[in-house]
Order: sequence, then C-alpha cells, then structure tokens
Amino acid sequence: MKTSFAALATATMVALSSASIAATQGTAGDTASTGTIDIELLLTPQIIIGGLEDVDLSSTVTRDGQQICIGGFGFDQYEIEFGSANGSAKVGTPSATTPFLLAGTSFTTETIPYTVEFIDNISAASGTESTDGSIADAYDRVNTISDCTGAAPTSTNAQLYIEVDPSDWADVSDSTFQDVLTITVAPAP
Repeated sequence: MKTSFAALATATMVALSSASIAATQGTAGDTASTGTIDIELLLTPQIIIGGLEDVDLSSTVTRDGQQICIGGFGFDQYEIEFGSANGSAKVGTPSATTPFLLAGTSFTTETIPYTVEFIDNISAASGTESTDGSIADAYDRVNTISDCTGAAPTSTNAQLYIEVDPSDWADVSDSTFQDVLTITVAPAP
C-alpha cells in the first residue's frame, strides 16, 4: 500500500509540475499574492488577392493594366505565379515554351501568345514580365485581408499587365481568342 501511495504521489507531482511549466504560482501573503502566466497566440498565415477583373483586348486595345490588392497576415513577403489554360505555364510548373496563349474559339488550333507583367506598386507603367509563369522576386506584404476583400478592394498595392503583339494575329482565321489566366500568391519561404 505504501508503494502504491508513493507511486501515485510521484505521478501526481510530475503531472502538476508539467502542467505549470510556464506559469509561476503565487505564494500566500498577508496582503497580496502574485502569479504569472505566459500567453501565446498561434496564427496560421493567410493571404488574399482581390480586385481582379476580366481583360478585354481588341485590335485597337492590345494592352490592359489593372490595379489589384494582395494582402494577408502571418508573413512578411509573398511570391506570385501565373498559369495559362492554353499555354505551357502552369502554377508550380514554370515553362518558357509558349507560356501564355490565347486559343481561337472556332479554330481551336490557332493560338496567339500574350505577355504577363506584375509590379508591386500602383504608379509604374510596366512591371516584371513573367517569361515562364513565375517571377523570381519576393514582394513585401503591406495590405491586410480586409483591404483586399471583394472585387472592389479598399486599397490596391500592385498592378497586372496583359499585352498582345498585333504582329501575332496577322495571319489568323479566327476572330475571337480566349484563355484563363490563373494568378496564385503565396507567402514567400
């Protein structure tokens, strides 16, 4: 019985001491007793891109720029990647062989290449061109999730440019070309 009680007392003391490693307990006093506890908040980083709009190009409008918002919390910098439904660039799998392509809607074998540029400010007239779906730079996060929520964010902090070279459609039969561009932002490692 004494062995069982001693083992139980030892197990209880170990459990109590491991549960109170960070906290300090108060001691009895005539006027006050003070103890402390550590408080820790663990956040899962979150990132968002907002303000994206469809791009309509034509024979008279061959370049389109739009201001977008990238924000979040739990990280200092972010990276951006692009993927083309018709081109060879896929998010996570860069490819410089015709990375971005518009495909004809009637003559689906006809394609027209286009370029994608990104810049992390709203005053520049051009950005860094993605030649394979990736951009090697990491950009500073300045906006929050609430800054970037929805189609009309309260703040913009970056620009996206799409451009087609008119010489690339000189000998096509189709009159409408389309692609879906996937834009992925992620916290930089």
